[in-house]
Amino acid sequence: MSSVVRLHEGSTRTAHPTADGVRGTVVELPFIEKRLQLSRVKGACEMLRQSIDSLQRNLKILADVSRTIDDREARQMLQEQIALTNDLLVVRSGQLSDAEKLLQEALRRLSTVTRSHSGSRG
Repeated sequence: MSSVVRLHEGSTRTAHPTADGVRGTVVELPFIEKRLQLSRVKGACEMLRQSIDSLQRNLKILADVSRTIDDREARQMLQEQIALTNDLLVVRSGQLSDAEKLLQEALRRLSTVTRSHSGSRG
């Protein structure tokens, strides 16, 4: 399982250009660094999930408030925008769930490879 990431300028690690013709500097990371990166992504996904949940709660509050607007046309326009925004958040939440499943699978596979790799050294 070979993964590569772009190095930041000024890095002192040994690097090589990518083989697919795209110019760039890459380096293989040890398993522990890969796990750390995946854990950071997992944390970012959780923050995003919390933000989506918070936005949906606030949209519900806004929808309740919008019912008090006397101007029928303005009220209807706002409620349609709220509904559309909520629909988009539902879609993004589904996409995030899919991404979290893939991330969990990557972490599981990395654990398997790490155990396999460390077992072959001993």
